[in-house]
Amino acid sequence: MFSYKQIIATCGYAFLIIGIIISVWAVSEPRLSGDLAIIELVQSMSSDSVKSSMKIARYLGGVRVNLVVILLMFTVLTWKKFFRTGVMFLGVIPASLGIYILKELINRSRPDGDYIWIIEASSTGSFPSGHAYQTALLGVLTVALFLPIIPCKIIRIAIALFVFCLVGLVALSGIYLGVHWPSDILGSFVFVFPSAVLLIRLSENNNLKD
Repeated sequence: MFSYKQIIATCGYAFLIIGIIISVWAVSEPRLSGDLAIIELVQSMSSDSVKSSMKIARYLGGVRVNLVVILLMFTVLTWKKFFRTGVMFLGVIPASLGIYILKELINRSRPDGDYIWIIEASSTGSFPSGHAYQTALLGVLTVALFLPIIPCKIIRIAIALFVFCLVGLVALSGIYLGVHWPSDILGSFVFVFPSAVLLIRLSENNNLKD
């Protein structure tokens, strides 16, 4: 029988392979099947309040906010004598750099022309979404590594719900604001799983000392 850790590791490899396949596909395709229909559906829910909410979500998923969260987590965990776990949050930085390099290599065009432009997109490639990747990876690490050290169950549940909603809103904002294709978001989430598995496994490595 396979152990729980072996199953998780196998799933991590599987998602990595899927991510590579989607990346190769994204190189040759300006958009994937269903991208246009999903964008049209999401952008049909247009209103000033939704627009403002999406802009806020986009900002919260940005590099500056995520960097503050990473450093805050590292500081708190180190202060609580969980240095090794804190270092895993710092691991989001090189992981995000890898995603940025992948974006440059693929250099997929962002949505334009027939789509509603609400904010100005970055000059970097569209696939995968850096905002969605960073926020989702931080969310997974928060739930898996940070919440277990919080004694109050209600606080753990509240943080988990907030993380889940934030990740969803950041992902949705990229589509709503015309910055990303839905497949960009999908690709980001696919790469989050192997990244999270690697960092969590490293945090459990007995050869690494707190």
